Amino acid sequence: MPDWLIETLNALPAVLLMIGVGLPWALVVLPRQDWADRVMVACLTLGFGPALVTLWMFILGTIGQDATPNAGDSPNPMQTRAVALVGGENLLRPELILMGIIPIMLLGGALAWHKWRTTTPQSKHSQPLAPDEKVLIALIVVATIIRGLITTWVGFGAWDELWVYGYQGRIYTLLGFIPSDIGYYPQFLPLQYAYAQIMSAGEIADHAARVVLPFLQVGSILAAYVLGARLFNRRTGIFAAALWALYPHFGYWSRVGDLEIVLTFSFTASAAFFLMAWLNHNRRYAFIAGLFLGIAMWTKPTAGAFIWAVILLVVVEFIRVRGDWRAWLPRFQLAVITGVACIPLGALWYVRNILIGHDPIVMPPSYWNDLATRGGHLFGWYLLGLSLLILYLFTQHYRPNWRNVLLGSSLIALAVIRTILHPGRMSLLESALLILGVVILTFVILDYAFAHVDSKLLGKIGWSQLIVLPYFVTWFYSYSYHYRLSFPIVPLMILPTAALLAHWLKPDWIATWRFPRRLMYATAVVLLALPGIAVSVYDDALGWDWLWTIPPEGDYSQAALLGVVDHLQTYIDTHDQPPVVIAPGMQTLPFFFPLLDIRTTDTPMETRQLHGATHFIYGTVETPYQYRLAGIEPDFPGERLPYWSQMFASLYRENVAEPFVVFEDPAFSYTIFELHPQDRFSPPALMPQVQFEDEIIFGGFARFIGYSYSDTLLVYNPDHIDLHMVFEVLAPVPDDYFMFVHLVHKDDPNTRLGGADGPVRYSYRTPVYYSTRFWEVGEYVIDRRGFWYDPMGQWGDDDFRIRIGFYSQTDGHRAPLTINGEPAGDAFTLPTAFSVPMPPR
Repeated sequence: MPDWLIETLNALPAVLLMIGVGLPWALVVLPRQDWADRVMVACLTLGFGPALVTLWMFILGTIGQDATPNAGDSPNPMQTRAVALVGGENLLRPELILMGIIPIMLLGGALAWHKWRTTTPQSKHSQPLAPDEKVLIALIVVATIIRGLITTWVGFGAWDELWVYGYQGRIYTLLGFIPSDIGYYPQFLPLQYAYAQIMSAGEIADHAARVVLPFLQVGSILAAYVLGARLFNRRTGIFAAALWALYPHFGYWSRVGDLEIVLTFSFTASAAFFLMAWLNHNRRYAFIAGLFLGIAMWTKPTAGAFIWAVILLVVVEFIRVRGDWRAWLPRFQLAVITGVACIPLGALWYVRNILIGHDPIVMPPSYWNDLATRGGHLFGWYLLGLSLLILYLFTQHYRPNWRNVLLGSSLIALAVIRTILHPGRMSLLESALLILGVVILTFVILDYAFAHVDSKLLGKIGWSQLIVLPYFVTWFYSYSYHYRLSFPIVPLMILPTAALLAHWLKPDWIATWRFPRRLMYATAVVLLALPGIAVSVYDDALGWDWLWTIPPEGDYSQAALLGVVDHLQTYIDTHDQPPVVIAPGMQTLPFFFPLLDIRTTDTPMETRQLHGATHFIYGTVETPYQYRLAGIEPDFPGERLPYWSQMFASLYRENVAEPFVVFEDPAFSYTIFELHPQDRFSPPALMPQVQFEDEIIFGGFARFIGYSYSDTLLVYNPDHIDLHMVFEVLAPVPDDYFMFVHLVHKDDPNTRLGGADGPVRYSYRTPVYYSTRFWEVGEYVIDRRGFWYDPMGQWGDDDFRIRIGFYSQTDGHRAPLTINGEPAGDAFTLPTAFSVPMPPR
């Protein structure tokens, strides 16, 4: 049996226990008549179980936390510096977790049993499912099973899941407490990841952690059903659940382990129960809405948009009743109940952050707002619903004025077509056209609605879309750089479409169709659902066949990050001391080594800042990003090492950071430098062949230790000899000196026959050379260069010499030379004689 399946099966009982904790509490809070609604009970169970378990784990993890809230990297409040933590006690142990959740479940069971004994059940009669409803449910089940298998089979592989949610689950599993230096995102999902690993394996087990995801995905589908079924009817609920469950973007992101699908569950459930409370003046539903809102806030701060939605509904209601306080007060009370019920769980993490000294909420950098597309493609769900509505109206006895419909539709099409074909921001003119087209079609639709649609139905649609508005506006304006961030409101946005389809495609009408037409209808439903099912096995970068064409072990051509991980693991396996890694911007790397000292926010520019580290990793994507956050812009954009600084110029120096290795894939490139910067203050391990006892000093700043050469025979061809020179730095250098290395005839030392002039320790791999301005007193500078020559028709044995010296880049002057304290000009002649034999005729 494969390892991933073993981990999955081992974790399944613990996850089912976690969910089971929610069942009695779902029965406690639901009205007795809703016990028969098994979908609703299941929806609450899937939400309340993880919420109660993670609440208990938060209590344990906080009691056992360390005493170093400032141990982490301040710009990265989602990760911890585990090696810098002081104190902390492992309280997230299986026995302590069970000591909390078992009593919680038993208490809920006792209260549910008491309620069962003291209340009268109400029978619920439901019509059999229509054939197309059965088909939709079957498609949902198939899609969910496929996604569940793939979700548990793959590991964490996307950006946020590596450096936040999956990473935090690993940290809590290993440490047994929540480090006090972690802030920002709440803990609903990370603590579930930790729970599954702690209860099943007691160690890191990614496949076990991911077992919780399919249940949360199912919860979002059930919430979409409850929204449609309780506001309209069961058929609308099934259509809403199917539209959401078979939505291709949902299918693609289901395996990732991001927060958006999890947030969709609690946000949609909160909206459903709040609307049920709002429309029926039911305080219990308002309380349940508040509990789900608390779970949403326990998941991600963006759920706070729901609070603004509630405020918006309260204001609109006050306007609707024309300031009549008595008429307005009942619904205001519902809003208060929802808000109060949200606080215990919803405010918990933010209050904890404040008490520790962290920011309660960390807003994303402003440049993300600059990436928001704000284009017509973002109105996709509403454009779909509007198109279907117009088509529906033209099939009814009432038919709108086609001229008005054509005008409004044309204006909307003109407004959005450009940014649909080429996603980008709408212009001011396009926005005006969109608004004008919507206004025209609104009058057309309302003309029909007021005459043919029940006002209560219109109210349900209106109130539900008002809840969408604050989140939609925030997403559209600030965070529309990615479609997944709209997930929490997608079930609400598709609700009008689901209601229209359920009303239009009535089972009685479909039953009157002849067999070929019904077969075509069923085929169309299946074909429309296939993309949402099949996309589960698709990958944006690797295509459709990635599941069965995974590169063999050791091939990192498609995953450079894993090459870095393997390289560091090899170092760990072959060294007694763990590595200390400086990896600016590589916030995914600590996921693989949660307890290592990996410094992702360090931005060294001087070599001394490398001391204590064993590795420096430069990522062509991540590192410049981190340096920009520190206010450091690249000097040579696009180059592998684009910064002009002592540290970057040292990375190719053999007594600082050699050797190096590069891992590249189509998107990322990482260069790993193994560091030993302290070696530059010691004589090189491989000293030159020729060493001087005399004090040969250039400019008072560099003592010439000696040199080596690969050959003395200068054969006339395009090849070169290797020259290796060592200098000891005696004093700070005020100027930027290059070296001249000249081949001369012994009888004519001033005529250059060949040479290798240029900066000291230049590498063709980077435009940054080790400028003499960077030199530190006491360090040894090793210079290696290839020496080319052109004898210019002069040949002879032992007739040639090499002269070296330093000259200023600023004004060209040469550094004076002294030998044993005596002036000796500005160039030193190497004592080795070189030969240039006459080429054969």
